[in-house]
Amino acid sequence: MKVATGIVVNGKVVVEGEALAEGSTVTVVLREADETFDVTPEEEKELLASIAAIVTGKSKEVVLCMKSAGYEASLERRKLYVALSDAGAAKRGQLRVIDESGEDYLYPRDFLVPVDLPQALRRRVLQAA
Repeated sequence: MKVATGIVVNGKVVVEGEALAEGSTVTVVLREADETFDVTPEEEKELLASIAAIVTGKSKEVVLCMKSAGYEASLERRKLYVALSDAGAAKRGQLRVIDESGEDYLYPRDFLVPVDLPQALRRRVLQAA
């Protein structure tokens, strides 16, 4: 994990002195010059869980759809999807998935199973999604 500071140039974040690998997942926290921010204990827990997901490379995962009953227009059985980290959804037994619409929605966790792919293939699948 890297922590870096950058600026916005023409609507894009530019991180000076850092070369980021193509397809890298980044998280951006914005603040004004002297601004601080406060979070509730629950928000802090979610933020720390998100940081942990980034550190372990689990902020996105590749999953295989095993069931689609009731969601046939959104999920296809035996198809790979990208799941996004969502601590709140996980607590409710759900998984946030980028479905056939191209948007992310919540689905029952038991409909999808994680797929362990070699790192290079995982990166290509995530870039194509």
